[in-house]
Amino acid sequence: MLFLLCFSAFFSATETAFFSLTREEVDRFGKSNSKSERLVQTLLKTPKNLLTTILLGNMLANIGFYCTSYGLAQKIAVDSPYGGIWVVGTVCIISLLTIIIMGEVIPKNIAVKIPDQYSRWAAIPIYLFDRIFWPFRVILTSIINSISSVFDKGSGDEKCVTIDELKMLVEFSEKQGIVDQEERSMIHGILDFKRAQIKEIMLPRVDMNLYDIADPVQGLIDLARKTKETKFPIYEETPDNILGIVHAKDIFLNPKAQLKDILKPVQFVPEPKSIEGLLRQFRREGSQLAIVVDEHGGTAGLITLEDIIEEIVGEIQDEHEKPRETINKIDENKYLISGNLSLRDWSDTFGVEIEPMGVDTIGGLVIALLEHIPQKGDSVKYEDFVFTVEGVRKKRITSILQEIKVKSKSDEEEND
Repeated sequence: MLFLLCFSAFFSATETAFFSLTREEVDRFGKSNSKSERLVQTLLKTPKNLLTTILLGNMLANIGFYCTSYGLAQKIAVDSPYGGIWVVGTVCIISLLTIIIMGEVIPKNIAVKIPDQYSRWAAIPIYLFDRIFWPFRVILTSIINSISSVFDKGSGDEKCVTIDELKMLVEFSEKQGIVDQEERSMIHGILDFKRAQIKEIMLPRVDMNLYDIADPVQGLIDLARKTKETKFPIYEETPDNILGIVHAKDIFLNPKAQLKDILKPVQFVPEPKSIEGLLRQFRREGSQLAIVVDEHGGTAGLITLEDIIEEIVGEIQDEHEKPRETINKIDENKYLISGNLSLRDWSDTFGVEIEPMGVDTIGGLVIALLEHIPQKGDSVKYEDFVFTVEGVRKKRITSILQEIKVKSKSDEEEND
């Protein structure tokens, strides 16, 4: 019985240890020189087979333990003055508690604390059991798959959850008060992160602060003071020939230096590259800026690590920028509004009920109403408001002039 109990404990602990390993630990085992560690990764390549072997071994050990306990109980019951039923029942209860505590709970608790060490130790024995149980495992797996296919029929497509469905779930959570607007916007940014491309968020070439290497350094110093930028792309002859970047701190520390002497290399990335891929590249290379090139090799724009982060968390206030009023009243019916003002704050301020349009800011609302990339001077009407685009940056509306249309008495009489 002790032998069978040890087997039960072994299989229980093995199941917990193997399936508690992280993906990083399994990958590390696969690259190890240790035979047992490599064997762990090999076994986990087919987790269903491994689990079937473990459960089969555990089941046989437990059945053997119960049968032995029952046989022992019957022998004791023959000579017992308390009656056979009571003896058999007592032994069965003790056996059940023993197998639960000693064969399940304790081994699993030990294995979950040291899964890497235990899995290394158990790898070779469980591999041998896997070979021994192979014929039984194949038969058992075939039976299980046949039964499972009856219930899984027609449900293959239902297992996939689309990004749009996840967004709907997040929006529902916001309505229920589980997440707030800022959290919803961040989750949406994360969900869109994988399929977003660089060209969608880059700073266009026309807005870049480019500088010719042939021009004097003083001109770049003046540009740095004016724009408050910290890095400047340097080109030769044409903006399509970017040589590298110059850090503002270098020209301030050494204003007499030649640009070519303080030039730093820069990465070049194609427009269609995913933001996720660029983020991995930034982490790998330890850089925070890249020049975006089009299909012809020309300069299309510039993208920074800050641009990528803003896709998730929203606009980040620059340390040199002064805080701006989101709503600035011009007169009784005119307001200058920041494009990143949330729709909720806007609707609360002006008492307007907004129909869901899949946007979070007043700038997003205006773009949705315009149905094209905004340009300065574009105007659109919504309810009793007229919005005029005052400022645009990176295809985003930065400021809006809002006018409230005052209804005349004749208009009110017509409505009545």
